[in-house]
This record gives sequence, C-alpha cells and structure tokens, in this order.
Amino acid sequence: MQINRVFLDWTRPALPNAAEYLINRFARRRICDLTDVVVVVPGGRAGRRLREWLVTLCADRNLSLFPPDITTTGQFPELLYTAKQAFANSLTQQLAWAKALQQASTDDLKLIMKEVPDRTDDPRWTELGSLLQKQHRELAGEGLDFQQVVQIGSLLESFDEGDRWTALSHVQAAYLQILDQLQLWDRQTARLYAIQHRECQADKQIVLVGAADMNSAMRQMLDQVADKVTALIVAPERFQNRFDSHGCIVPQVWQNVYVPLDEQHVLRADRPTDQAQAVVHAIGQSKGQYSAEEITIGFPNESLVPQVQRQLKQCSLEGRWGPGTSIEATRPIQLLRCVIDLLQRKRFAQYAEFLRHPDVYHLLKQKGIEPTGFLKHLDRYQTEYVPQTLDNRWPERLTDSPNNSENVAGSTARSSTLNVLMQVYDFTAELLSPLQASDRKPLEWAEPILQFLHSVYGEFVVSVDDAQESKTLFACDCIRQTLEDFSHLPDQLAPDVSADQALLMVLSQLTTQLIPAPLNADSIEMLGWLELPLDDAPCTILTYFNDGYVPAAIGSDLFLPNRLRSQLGLEDSDRMYARDTYALTALLQTKEFVRVIVGRHTDQGDPLTPSRLLFATDDEAIVRRALASFDDDQDPVEWNVPQRIPQLEQHRFEVPAPQASDAVNSLSVTDFRAYLACPYRFYLNRVLRLGPLRDDAAELGANSFGTFLHEVLDAFGQSADRDSSDEITISNCLNDLLNESAQRWAMERARPAVQVQLEQARHRLAKFAQAQARRRREGWIIEASEFNVEDSVIHVDGERFTLKGRIDRIDRHEITGKLAVLDYKTGDSGTSPEKAHRKADEWIDLQLPLYRHLLSRAYANQPIELGYVVLPKSAEPQFLMAPWSTADFESADEVMYTIIRKIRDRQFWPPATPPPAFSEDFAAICQDTVFDRQLAHVSVDNASSGGF
Repeated sequence: MQINRVFLDWTRPALPNAAEYLINRFARRRICDLTDVVVVVPGGRAGRRLREWLVTLCADRNLSLFPPDITTTGQFPELLYTAKQAFANSLTQQLAWAKALQQASTDDLKLIMKEVPDRTDDPRWTELGSLLQKQHRELAGEGLDFQQVVQIGSLLESFDEGDRWTALSHVQAAYLQILDQLQLWDRQTARLYAIQHRECQADKQIVLVGAADMNSAMRQMLDQVADKVTALIVAPERFQNRFDSHGCIVPQVWQNVYVPLDEQHVLRADRPTDQAQAVVHAIGQSKGQYSAEEITIGFPNESLVPQVQRQLKQCSLEGRWGPGTSIEATRPIQLLRCVIDLLQRKRFAQYAEFLRHPDVYHLLKQKGIEPTGFLKHLDRYQTEYVPQTLDNRWPERLTDSPNNSENVAGSTARSSTLNVLMQVYDFTAELLSPLQASDRKPLEWAEPILQFLHSVYGEFVVSVDDAQESKTLFACDCIRQTLEDFSHLPDQLAPDVSADQALLMVLSQLTTQLIPAPLNADSIEMLGWLELPLDDAPCTILTYFNDGYVPAAIGSDLFLPNRLRSQLGLEDSDRMYARDTYALTALLQTKEFVRVIVGRHTDQGDPLTPSRLLFATDDEAIVRRALASFDDDQDPVEWNVPQRIPQLEQHRFEVPAPQASDAVNSLSVTDFRAYLACPYRFYLNRVLRLGPLRDDAAELGANSFGTFLHEVLDAFGQSADRDSSDEITISNCLNDLLNESAQRWAMERARPAVQVQLEQARHRLAKFAQAQARRRREGWIIEASEFNVEDSVIHVDGERFTLKGRIDRIDRHEITGKLAVLDYKTGDSGTSPEKAHRKADEWIDLQLPLYRHLLSRAYANQPIELGYVVLPKSAEPQFLMAPWSTADFESADEVMYTIIRKIRDRQFWPPATPPPAFSEDFAAICQDTVFDRQLAHVSVDNASSGGF
C-alpha cells in the first residue's frame, strides 16, 4: 500500500492549511480529538506554530481540542520501533570511534591518517572519530555502510578511494562491535536493524507536513507503515509529477522549473551593510501594511544577523533571531576556554587572559582585590619582564632591597607590584586547585569542575529581565547537564584524562548548542532560509540571495566529494538546488509580500555571484537580470531608510585643554626635553602622570632593555674589575654580571625574543669591553657609578626650584684630575651629544648641561666635560664628548630658566604640531591622526596660563 498524498492549496500559508486539514479530517461533533495522530514537521518552530493554529481554528469553530503528538523528522523514527538496547550518547560514540581507530591495523591507519598519533590520549583520535561519526550518521541515513561505499563508488571511473574506504569499513565494524559488547546501539544502526527486520509499526495515524526531502532510511521506515501515513504536500495537485510517492521532491524534475520571481521581488545591494539597509527599505516598501509579527526576515548567511538587528534598532524595531545564539559566546564557556588554555600551556599570556575574564575580574573585586589596581601591576610586570612561563617564582629584582645608588621610589613601586602579584597568584591557585589533580576518569572530574564553577558563579544573582545574565545561567545549566552525562560513559571507554581534557570533552558536546532568544511579540522574527517555506508570516524578506547560500555550496568533504555523493544518493548539489527551487517557489506562492536581496560584495570586497535561482526563468529575463547583476559601473543605491528616532547631534571630540593642577616645584633633568618637544604632552605625562600600560609586549621595550643594560654597567662600575685595562678581564666581568642580572630579571622564564635580546646585550657588552679597556689605558678611572643626587636647589626669580637626577657614571683622569660626566646610551643609532641636544643651534634637550647643577656641591669648581657612552646595535661603542663652551652652557641655563617660568605659569597649551617623535602614547588624546582636529577653546588672555 502506498502513502496517501494530499496536496494543499499554496495560495495560503502551509501551517494554517495543515491545521485545517487535520480538523476537517478528525473532528467529530464538537470534538477535535487528535490524540491518535502523530504530526511530523521539519523543525521545532513549525511544530509550535502548527499547535497554535490548531488552538486558534478550533476556538473559532467552538471545538474542544485534544492535540496531537507533534515531532520533528529527526526525532520521529524512534516512534516506529522498539530499540533492543540502550542508545549510546554522542560522547560515548565519539570515544568508541576513537577506540576503534586505535585498535586498527597499522596498514589501515596509514590509509586513513597522514600521521598516526603515538599516544592514546592524543586529541586527533577523537577529532577523527567525530568526523567518522558524522560520515556514519549521514551514510546510515541513506541505508549505507562504509563497505557499500566501496561497492557503489567502484562504478565511478574516477573513484580511487577504494582502499581507504575498505580500511574505514574495518574501523566501522570494530566500532559497532565495541558498542555491541557494551550492549549499546547508536540510533542509525538501530534504525537500519528495524528496517532490515521489518520491525517498524505504528498504532497512530502519521501526518507529514512539508517533508519535502527525506533520507532513504526514513522512507523505508514509512513504507513499512504506509497504510497509516499521509503526506501533506505544499503544492497544487497539478504538480504531482514533481513529487515522489513519499511526498518528497523529485530532484531531476525541479532542475528545469521556472521560478515565478519578478523584478519587483528583487533588490540589489553592494555590501552586507547595504543589505541591512535594504531590509529596512523593503519593510518601508510594504507601506506599514504589516505589523512586526507579520514580518519575517530570512538569513541563508547568519553572519548578517547582527548588522540587520542594529539597522532595525535605529528605526525603533527589534529583530529576534529565532534559532538562537551560540552558547560559545557566553561567559561561562569563554571562562572554561581560558581555563583550558591556562592548564595546557601554563603561560603568562593565558594567565593574564584568565584574570581579565569579566567574571574572574568581578570575583577578585568581591575578594577585596581592586581589579583596576591589579591589572595595572600585571601589565607593568608583563611589559618590564615579558614573562613566558607561569609559576610562583618571581624575578629577584622584585624582591631585592634597593642598593645605595638605586631610586628608592622605584624599588617601592616594584615591591608594591610584587605584593599584588603574589596576592592574585595565591587567589588564582586556590580557585583552580580543584582542577590541579592527577589524571582520572571523566566522571571523577564532574565534581571538581562544578566546584570551580560554584566558586565563580555560586553567588551569582540572576535578573530575569537581564538577557546577558539569563544566558550565563543557561550556559551553566548546560555544562551541569553535560557533566551528568559523564555518568553514562562506560568504564571500558572512559579514559583517564587531565582536567583540561575533561573540560574539552564537555565543550565538544556543546558546540552546536543554541540559546533561544526570548520571545517578544513586538519583534520581527528572523529565521534560517530553510525555515521560511513553512513560516506563516505574510511578509518575507530574504537576504544573501547569492550562490553558495541559496542554494548552499557543498563544502569540500575529506571523504565524500560531490560526484561520489551523487552516486551514493546522498545530498549533492543537484538535490540542494532542487530543494531550494521548490522552497523559493512555495515561498513566492504562499506569501503576500516577498523581497529577495542580492549582494554584490562581501565585507572584504570579494565579489558575490547572484543565486542561480535568479536565472531560473526565460532567456530574455536571464539576459536582463545578468546585466543588472554584473554591471560594476552602476552607482551605489541610496536606500530610503525610514528613521523613527531623532538623529543624534554630531559631536566632534575636542583635544581637552589643561586643567588647574598643583604647582610643579621640581623636575628631573630629563623632563626638560619633554617640555621643549611639546608642553601639552609634558603636562599629560609629567603633571597628570598619564602613561601607557600594554599587555602585548613580546620582547623588552627600548626602555626596559636600556634599564637592563644600565643595571649591568652600573654593577661593573662598582666591581673590583672596574679599573682593569685588560679587555678579557673586563669582558669576563661584564659577562658574569650580565648573567646575574638575567637571573634577577628571571629571563630564563621570559619569552624567546627576550633570550635573543639577552644575547644581543652580551654582544654589545663584549664590544664595550674593548672600548672600556682602551679608555682605561688613556688614564681614565671610574670614580662613581649611578651617582644619585638627592636634590639640587636653584633659584629662579628668587624662588626655589629643585632639580633631580641620577648620573650614570663619573670618570676622573688619574693625571689631570679632570672629571668626565657620562651617560650611557643604549639606543640603536648611537647619536652624539650635540645632535641629541641641539637642532639648528636651538636646544632640544638639557640633560647633560644640567648635570653641572647636580654636581655643583659634590664637585664644586672642578673642570668637567660631558658626554655619552654609546653602545649602539651595530657600530662600535664610543665615548662621545660634547664640544660645548661656557657660552653654550649659559644659553642652556637661560632655556632652563624660561621653561621653569612657563611651567610655573602653567603654560602647557597648545599641543605641538606636528607631533614630536615617539609621542604615540598620547596620539589618541591629541588626535594626531584626526583630519582637521579640533582643540578646546582657550581664550587669548588665558592661553599663556594654560586656560586657568
């Protein structure tokens, strides 16, 4: 007996038509009793809407409704047979496939895998197992096993994968044997068994609604209960030759069908942002005829959903993405990802990412650790030391007491950083302690994982009105349910795994989990393309009407290319084209208002091809549509997008003027260069104490590298070998001191780039040893190293002003007694003092001249020369002395006095243009890259005082 086919009039939406059919067929007297009916629909949303239509129509007819069982095509087969054994869950199947692969012969594995893993806990086993699980499921849906692929594929001349599929069939047989030994089945095998043994039976009437494409296994099961089956086909009866005996499309017939798509249905847009505007434009074309609940937007490419939602929001409309959002984006899942990375790699970068997770950040705050403060210390530590590994060993430099020449404030800052880092590290260690145990069965990890989640979310208060918090709660519940599934894993399959592997097992089961969007009667429903034919909204707008999306492209399949798929009867490109041709035709017939939007380019500017369905028409229309679609000279469309919210007043951000601040009564000798370069940036950095903190340093920055070298050179200046004239002795001393400093900086645990920098420093110091030995032979001895001047007071206009600084090195000639005040320069270029301090006879830096004032008490009335010790990247180190005269020093002092007066008057405005070199840190505040930037208004009278 054949299945009963019923054709529904497609001038009306399919679901109310189907509901009316059910009522007309089964209603008796005043009762519509559908309890002996099973209705099968393609998806859950169609089932919910069908139930709503049944309720509505029965109420209109004053009928008492006893609803039917409504199920989906994916769940329906299990209603037709009784499983002989329990079903293996997805994770059990994955592990069974992995074990079957591990048991395979070496010859078979070489045919299947390019590289065979050595260890049984290698994740590639489960990754390939998941892929084979997918192939097994799809082939079983067509009633095929792997060995039959060999038999059928051999009929193709180009088929050369027989040996590999034979090897795969051996693995498949082992997989089924493993499950059989565990007294488990997978659903696909159970269905095939029921078909082969004719065990399918039904005690209820079965009504298929819109099941236009079913696999072979489903058809064979329905054939065994055909006398109970009715297929409702959304098409007029005159098209009955386009559908087979099961009510499914006949792909060959639909290949040549014209689609009734008129030009009025088609909108063309350039990029995705234009498609989003075209959606709103299309809604406007409906002239307010439809309410929000009567409009549906279709998305073959769901990446466009956020852009359309934003565009709708600008028009005071809401868009609800019906399938829901991926659980992957929720905070608990992202937290577990951070934990996995941290447990696997144990790197500082992953540690910092973990601490920055919003929920860990919030937890730290609850524990009394100020998040902003600890992030500042974390970034400072990362920038200065560029650590790679993570442990509880901190650089000795953080724990050392300051030496006599060291800046005590700097040491105090490092001590503060260490205290915060240790506090946060201890907190993290305690938080992650449940996950630090040795390998164990997945089930044994369930409690520690839940304990960790409880530590983070145990006091989490959820507001039902907060969508984000609801997603967090949903994700936690999904994780809990997945952990409960661990209890169903057979001991024979459950491997001993680490915490990170257990977490990966959890997440692997949640990759396809979606979080339903909250219902909102005032929102526009947004659906996937294949849900549209059964959607009953009268107004539908379809985006991304492009090839590769409608119809979708068959992706490159490692095992099943398109020709082999066709030979096997699997879903191939022809079948997908036929399915989408029917879907679009039904859509156009059942809707009152339809618009399809053809995109021209992706966000990246790559060209998009119009859907082939656009050209399923007569020759004249094909030419016309091709010209319209591929004419690159067309001007961009200006979409008429209605705005229901007032346009926001445009605001141009201004560079903020300096504000009132405390008087500056002291400066370091290096600060004057900053003021000369730009008074405003000096104000930001020296007065407001603003500065950058980065968390992406891959190597020591120029400042940190210089500090490291200075530390070694300072130690040399205080060592017993400082007066040596022997190059080898000096080199050995420097090398030992370099190693000691490297240990203090914990460079053995730093990133590889820092190891390279360490060797670069070693190379520079080796060359410096030659220059130092030569200088000693010239009669110069090191008198002081890192000479720290507490305070040097000068008087400007009768008022005290303090100069501060630290001199890298002071040499004295052993014969003449002359002093040389030296500053180490470790920059790559090796610039001379004259070039660094003056440009076109104008002072741009005062550091060396101002050293005279720092030494005025300790070395009063002694002849002094000033200079650099340059240790460049490539050239030889040199002692470069400044050629300045007394008149030059006097002019430098005048510049110093002028700067002090201006700072006292708070003259910090305006920002220098063009910006000085190496000023990128304040580029955003100063809007250096903004065309026609706008400065805050400062009156002429107040300009000299910075606007106060």
